Amino acid sequence: MTDNAPGCFGSAIVFSHDSVTCGACPHFEQCAGVTLERLNQISGTVNVTDLMAKHRRAQKLQAPIRAARQQEQIENAPPPVQDTTQKPAVTAPVERKTTVARVVFEIDEATQQVIARIPNQKAAAQAVVLCKANRIEIAKEALSKGENPFTESGPKYLQVACDMLLRGGFTRGSLKEELQAQLGWTPTTAASHVSIAAALLPAFDIASLAGETFVLSPLTA
Repeated sequence: MTDNAPGCFGSAIVFSHDSVTCGACPHFEQCAGVTLERLNQISGTVNVTDLMAKHRRAQKLQAPIRAARQQEQIENAPPPVQDTTQKPAVTAPVERKTTVARVVFEIDEATQQVIARIPNQKAAAQAVVLCKANRIEIAKEALSKGENPFTESGPKYLQVACDMLLRGGFTRGSLKEELQAQLGWTPTTAASHVSIAAALLPAFDIASLAGETFVLSPLTA
């Protein structure tokens, strides 16, 4: 992730070429590339053909519009201000001796079968990302202790969903309303993420359905 990028950076289920919010983000171009790269990485595990095609169609349609906007910004930009102050001497950067490596876990065959049975394509893509970071097992352990595993690092919609699970559960309607209230999402965006959570959480026995209410699974509670 780039410095100061938002938590949604590179998320295949959040990024959209035709989103006004995404279009206004200074990390838009890098995010678009990372999103497609991640979809390519998980394409061997889960079928994301339709999702990739949607991104490429939107990218093709929006490219000339963004190019025109960028050109307009360049033409209307004020002239640079000349700095007459004396600049301090530039010192050579200190070479870092340690590097931070991102740990990626292999997804075992049993888990791959679970992911393959998830009917929602975006939920399956999210499952791959979480499993490769071992966050599904971490989530189960945290929830069993009454802690929300998504509070610190998201995704935000799962944080909201798990908060509600810890408080007794949620229906599709109540989760949608909570996502709109807490995250400021439109009804369409909120409904889309409700569908993802409703497919993802039961698939890994994090939540189960009691009538119309999703509650913590007995294996997690």
